[in-house]
Amino acid sequence: MKTNHWKIFPYLFVLILSSCTSCDEPDPTVLPAEIQSGKNTFGCYINKELFVGGFAGFMSPKPFNAWYSVSSNHVTIIVDGVLNSDFKRGACVVDLSTTFVRTNSALQIENANCYNTNGLYPYYVVKNAGEIYFTKLDTINKIVSGRFKFAAKSADWQQNLVDNDSIVITNGRFDLKLTINN
Repeated sequence: MKTNHWKIFPYLFVLILSSCTSCDEPDPTVLPAEIQSGKNTFGCYINKELFVGGFAGFMSPKPFNAWYSVSSNHVTIIVDGVLNSDFKRGACVVDLSTTFVRTNSALQIENANCYNTNGLYPYYVVKNAGEIYFTKLDTINKIVSGRFKFAAKSADWQQNLVDNDSIVITNGRFDLKLTINN
């Protein structure tokens, strides 16, 4: 009798993919608590609507990214998430960047973007405005935490302003694992 053990592999693959119990997705209906432990949380209000980070589409890069450049004292944060209104899962990205990082001091955001990755919604940008406040920058345990807020104007993908449409981001908070670059 000839056995075809290989026929079971597709079923096992589907079973493994569908039984991901350790996939800790955040609650998209609650602004994450302000913590400083590297739990990969991110949230804010975009035009008074809740945005929660931690959602990326299938085959997308990881939803939380935070880099610290030691040589330039620069932090960049890019987070995929969901907005509780028109955006679909993994559809919105918030990108923050600032130089001359120090903790417990309000700093100006050097560059920030907010956009929908499916291209159906405007791209918003701000340069040298807004505020970011780092409550923790721990290069030993690789944690970055803080708060932010900014207003951004509608722009094209080359960051040229296109009209007077704008968004306001408030109550921003993050607690992320940090990648260190020299």
